[in-house]
Amino acid sequence: MIRLHTNNDAADEHYKIVKPLVKEWIKKVIDRGYVFFDGQRRHLSPELETYLESMQQGDDGLRALICAHPGSFEGIIDYMQEHHPGSMEDGHPDNIILKNIFISHAYEDTKNFIKLDFIKRIQLDTCPYCNRSYIYYIDNGKIKPQIDHFYPQSTFPFFGVSFYNLIPCCLTCNGLGVKAQNDPRKIGIKNPYLIENDQFQFTFEVKDIKFLNPLADKESIEIRFRQAIRGHLSAFGLGKLYEQHTDHVLELIIKSKVAYSPKYREYLRNYPGFNLSDKEIDRLLLGNYSEVDDVHKRPLAKLYQDIGRKLKLID
Repeated sequence: MIRLHTNNDAADEHYKIVKPLVKEWIKKVIDRGYVFFDGQRRHLSPELETYLESMQQGDDGLRALICAHPGSFEGIIDYMQEHHPGSMEDGHPDNIILKNIFISHAYEDTKNFIKLDFIKRIQLDTCPYCNRSYIYYIDNGKIKPQIDHFYPQSTFPFFGVSFYNLIPCCLTCNGLGVKAQNDPRKIGIKNPYLIENDQFQFTFEVKDIKFLNPLADKESIEIRFRQAIRGHLSAFGLGKLYEQHTDHVLELIIKSKVAYSPKYREYLRNYPGFNLSDKEIDRLLLGNYSEVDDVHKRPLAKLYQDIGRKLKLID
């Protein structure tokens, strides 16, 4: 539900790492003519051999796949569907061979493809699917977020190590039974690199805030999506999840009701030694990051920004 920004330099660095892994196994599969799977030989078809050979000749073909812009994924899928339909059929020999190359011997090569290094290149602090959870890591290599294949491995093995198909995310959003192996086109979800900020917008409804003890009454507020990509709401359960965060909205409402914000803003602006910018004052007043480009830095930042603007706490 939050936009990720493309980073071609990071994609190029990623390509340098996975290129030798992929090319090595393409050569082995072509030379051998088959791969073993479940104790059986799965033979390379002439059509798939031609496709793989094109990736061995120079860098253009493989780079175009590994560094493909997320907006070009559907064109690649259309090409594969037309020329190599078996590649998208789970259990088909073409599908198994591509999994062997791009998944088993590239993505899952933990010695050469270091997932922690990949996550560092993305420079993302919260889950892009929900913006509810931090996805911090520790440099021991063991504590790190999940990596989701936006186009799942079972149907789209050729995207197994494509940079913009690998989305760092939280365990909740990458858990069993969530997005799973579903085709994102069929369930109506959008790659975070293609999401626009205004495609998700929060609002709220006040039922009844008790004056004597307003902060204790979470059920007095209902969080709603004024704008949303519907597939994300159902796939990730965003509506139900955000019902758990009405206390945050309640605090923002209380802030907006008292003669606190203008006075506090002026106080901070003139406080000796601070020299705070308007952006920094907005952040302190809101209790979260207030700029669109910073929405990934703290959980619930998108919620805070939308509700804060609705309440005129920030511009």
